[in-house]
Amino acid sequence: MTKGVTVIDRGWNKIVRIFKQGGDMAVYTGIQSDGVQEHEGITNAELGAIHEFGAPSKGIPERSFLRAPFDKHKNSYLRILKKGAQAMSEGRATKEDVLGIIGEKIQANSVRAIDNGIMPMRKQARRRRLIRFKDGKRYSKITRKTSKPLIDTGAMKQSIRWVIKKR
Repeated sequence: MTKGVTVIDRGWNKIVRIFKQGGDMAVYTGIQSDGVQEHEGITNAELGAIHEFGAPSKGIPERSFLRAPFDKHKNSYLRILKKGAQAMSEGRATKEDVLGIIGEKIQANSVRAIDNGIMPMRKQARRRRLIRFKDGKRYSKITRKTSKPLIDTGAMKQSIRWVIKKR
């Protein structure tokens, strides 16, 4: 009597084949390198990197608006990927569709994190942020127009977007 293994493929091989089609593609979300010039000759991409990772020598604390929201919502992105893979196996979606949906979700979560206000990580930076009220609006003494970090002109926030590229 011969014993063996029976493989029952319920669509996995088709999903793998679909993901291999069209090359090695990925969605990149953040401030792309062609960012608009901000004040003092710094691009939005450079400004974003300064705020994302901090610049201790300049007294700028880390305010993660990309990595922290990504980590927080990682499970929802995996659920989207799972549903997208199912839709791809049924012919209802393409690889670009699925990556686009994930890119839009990551972008929205990053913008929402900025809108909700990202407080500095260091207590020292929190102590320096003195708030005063003027005409019913909150102003800080550090020349910002709003008390929420990372929102002054809104240009950096508006430059957050996603793009699908080959790796």
